[in-house]
Amino acid sequence: RKFLGISYASISIKSAEAGGDDARAKAFAPALFYASASDSGTLQLKNVWKGDEPPINRLRTDKVCFFDNGFQCYIWAGKAAPRQDRTSAFPFAQDYLKRYKRPAVLPITRFNEGVESADFKRQFGPPEPPGCCASCAVQ
Repeated sequence: RKFLGISYASISIKSAEAGGDDARAKAFAPALFYASASDSGTLQLKNVWKGDEPPINRLRTDKVCFFDNGFQCYIWAGKAAPRQDRTSAFPFAQDYLKRYKRPAVLPITRFNEGVESADFKRQFGPPEPPGCCASCAVQ
């Protein structure tokens, strides 16, 4: 359809009863990444959690973290994170959206360590118990 010279279309998904295939629809699994700049200045991402409610202690003070909950992408910058990583956080987030084929219009919100919103903190689970092994670093 056209409205004021702009083309648009409506997208609809059929239910299984109407002949659609509900089995092909997949839910987005929230993911937490550590982000850093390589020597060449490119983004390095390390997936440290995939699934609902990552433990709050996965946010490390020496890292810049990206958390994508499917509806919004958050940047969390630890106080001791390298300066280059903290200042490059938004370009890194844009690179993340392209690399993982996420919608370009996904909102990106940045928080510094110690000044997070209550809404942001609610998306995390309780801390992992001390002594958790390295093999369980990626869920």
